[in-house]
Amino acid sequence: MKLKELFGIVGIPMDHTAGPQGLKKVTKNYMGKVRTYYAPKSKKFNEFEYPTAKGNNVIWWTNPGYQGVDLDVDYWKNKPSVEASVDKLISNEPGKEKRGKAQNTINYFADQFSKDIDPTKQNPILVTADKGKYVVLDGNHRFFGAKKAGVSKVNVVVIPSQNITKRNDVPPQDSQKQHQYKQDNK
Repeated sequence: MKLKELFGIVGIPMDHTAGPQGLKKVTKNYMGKVRTYYAPKSKKFNEFEYPTAKGNNVIWWTNPGYQGVDLDVDYWKNKPSVEASVDKLISNEPGKEKRGKAQNTINYFADQFSKDIDPTKQNPILVTADKGKYVVLDGNHRFFGAKKAGVSKVNVVVIPSQNITKRNDVPPQDSQKQHQYKQDNK
């Protein structure tokens, strides 16, 4: 089963110069800044309100033009973790393991796992349960590193689905969070 079928995600090609099918380009003056974003044509938005991901609130961005999760890592990393089979994990960002920028970070974690250093003991992967699998919300690089190293189990914190709000829109460019990658050690 494909990930988009599993989650009901419809692939919308994202082009920041023209509105994708089913989305309209919206430009608003918000708090003194001009913001441009794409919103579903069927909804009316007066202003973009970036959702709050504090405490147990989790925002899961599912639009192919902006995938990822906003969450309070400090809140969740202190919750009890459990061991989960790597075979039961799936990424919330399909194809991320093939992106060039991610390779150094994935290799770094694969190397850690190969040296019997488990980075998920101190920093568990944050997941949510879905149809007998765990969807990785935070920790995709650790997950792909474990997979690459052939590790069978990792530590995870399971976030209950009632704490998750799924969003299929795209936040304004200046509000989007950037991934942090490990640098090449050359």
